[in-house]
Amino acid sequence: MVWWIGLVLIVVMGRVVYNRHFPVSGLKRIPDIEAYSKEYTVLDVRDYNAVKETTKGSLHIPHAYLKRYYKEIPTREVVIIVSDSLLRNVSVRMLKRYGFQIKGYVCIKA
Repeated sequence: MVWWIGLVLIVVMGRVVYNRHFPVSGLKRIPDIEAYSKEYTVLDVRDYNAVKETTKGSLHIPHAYLKRYYKEIPTREVVIIVSDSLLRNVSVRMLKRYGFQIKGYVCIKA
């Protein structure tokens, strides 16, 4: 019986590590966000206090609020702005779960 508890813990921890640290395949880094802002919705998922300057024409919904406000994103094709790879992986997986197509990402360090 004890080995079942250990097995469940290993599976749960494995899933957490996978979702946070393994990169999402097929995702490309975009060098210039302005070119994509005309075609797709630009979504900034960084925290409010991490954003020094907002990108013109972007929609700012921090990752912590995506579950609540994902219906306010106007189109299903999205380019995201993130601050690091962990936020990128978690946000892309969540948005894909809600049916969005992620066309690329821009990493802007805080």
